[in-house]
Amino acid sequence: MWTIFEIIFLLIIFICSCCMKTNFGSKDIFLLRVGLFLTIVADFFMVYLDKNAIGIFFFCMVQITYAIRYDRKGALITAKALTCMIGTVLIVATIFRPDGLYILGAVYSVCLGTSVYKALALWRKGYYPARNKWLINVGMILFLLCDINVALSYTLGNRIFFALIWIFYLPSQILLVTSGSRQDCPK
Repeated sequence: MWTIFEIIFLLIIFICSCCMKTNFGSKDIFLLRVGLFLTIVADFFMVYLDKNAIGIFFFCMVQITYAIRYDRKGALITAKALTCMIGTVLIVATIFRPDGLYILGAVYSVCLGTSVYKALALWRKGYYPARNKWLINVGMILFLLCDINVALSYTLGNRIFFALIWIFYLPSQILLVTSGSRQDCPK
C-alpha cells in the first residue's frame, strides 16, 4: 500500500514532467515546484521521522512560497507583512504559552492564513485563467481544512480528525499541482 508521502512524491514528479509548455512563466513554475518540494520535506519530517517542529517549520516555508506565488507583484510587501505578523505572534505566544510547538503552530497559522488570503484575492487579479484560479482557491481551502484537522487531531487526540487530514490533504495537493498548467489554453 502506498503511503501519503509516496503519493505526494509522485505528484512532484508529475509537476516536473508536465506543465512545461503551458505554464505561467518560469517564476510561477519555480515557486510551485519549490512549494511542492518543501511539502515533501515537511511531510518527511512529520510523517516518517516524527519531528513535528521541523515539519511545521518547512510547512511555514511552503505557505510563504505559495503566498509569494499568488501575489507576484506584491512579493516584497507580502514578505514584510509576514515578518511583522510572525514577530507579533512570537511575542504574544511567548508571553502566554511558552510551548515551542504551539508557538510554531501559531506562526504557521499566520503563514497559512496569508497564503489562503492571497489565493482568494486572485479573483481580482489577472495572473491566471478562471479555471486555474478555481484550482488554486479550492486547493488552498482544502489545505486549510487539512491543517485545521491537524491542529484538532494534535490537541484533542481524536482519530476522526486524523482521518480527515488525509481526506483534505491529497486533493489539495492534486489541485495545487494541476494549477501549474494553463487550463484555458487551446488544444
